[in-house]
Amino acid sequence: MNFQGSEPVVTEKKSYFKVLIIILIVVMAGALIVQGYTYYQNDRNIQSPVAQVGEISTAGLDSPINATQTPTGKIYFSAVFASTSQSEAMPYTYIVAQNRFDLLMEQNFTSMAPYATTSLIGVTSLDQFGATNSYQPYLVNLQTKEFSDLPNISGHMVTDLSVSPNGTYYAYSYQTEVGVSAKEPQLLEHWHVAIHDFSSENVIVLDGGNQPEWIHNGTQLLYVTESGLMLYDIASGTSQLIFETYAPLNAADDIAVAPDSSKVIFTKPNLNMIAVLDYKQESGNPVVIERGRLISDDTTYYNPVVSPDSKFYVTNAEKMNNFKLNSEDMSYTYSNSYALEIRQIDNAKVITSVPLSEVATSSVSISSWASQ
Repeated sequence: MNFQGSEPVVTEKKSYFKVLIIILIVVMAGALIVQGYTYYQNDRNIQSPVAQVGEISTAGLDSPINATQTPTGKIYFSAVFASTSQSEAMPYTYIVAQNRFDLLMEQNFTSMAPYATTSLIGVTSLDQFGATNSYQPYLVNLQTKEFSDLPNISGHMVTDLSVSPNGTYYAYSYQTEVGVSAKEPQLLEHWHVAIHDFSSENVIVLDGGNQPEWIHNGTQLLYVTESGLMLYDIASGTSQLIFETYAPLNAADDIAVAPDSSKVIFTKPNLNMIAVLDYKQESGNPVVIERGRLISDDTTYYNPVVSPDSKFYVTNAEKMNNFKLNSEDMSYTYSNSYALEIRQIDNAKVITSVPLSEVATSSVSISSWASQ
């Protein structure tokens, strides 16, 4: 009787034991799958990068993060927001610490930089029709909203405005026509960089370049050419190639110089790439070395600007969404989303990503980053 009475208990213990074994097997199998998937993703990130934050391919940017560092200041940019009645890009500021956007004024701007306490230097068209070739630089009083013409030598679109940190010079890119394409009905244009002195009518023209950025507090100027980065020295009046790129540069490529002149941020939109370059002087000669890069496969980065403390940079991150290909007629549809993406220079870690969900079809143009 005791044996027969205890038999069901023994059977029940065996059942629990089997269930426990099955659970352990499932857990171990799940752990192996997760571990294998992690190894696969890590390998995939190195060989075939994707665009999402944390999954983006980086090389050479792996310095530790100082968690106490937070970006501050005011970022100037222009955009067309679908929620407003505007048809052209208006100037906005983004207050980083407060996560706040402010409309600067109801006037279209393509680029701008704060000048003195209450003034702004900006490229805008005062033409009521917004003609492309009428974009010129102006000095704008932000309190009175008065516009003063600034000297320029371009009959065409002025862009890439840059004001020297010492307040002595301003530079910009402009184009001249060099003929008409024989294959396509469009004008062929040639880029130049113009440098103006605020205190005189002196002007310097650098042929075959664009995207001017001041370095060493305005004593030198970096600019982009097809061959690579050129450095122009104000005192000697000479240019030299200091960084030869692995791929031809074009007008869409952009650079930003850290205020302490230690780093250059370089974006190449057609490769979805950001590169961080170390800049230093050795025996009076400039040395530029690529420190690292990051690459995406569905997000385009452009308009890099470095923070006043030289620890962060912001770019426009334009991501392609909902891409659909019609294999029958080989047509495709997609939509783009925009964000101001702030990264730490040392390791490309995204500190802040600010979605610009109401931006219309035209792109965002980031101009400058001021301390306040």
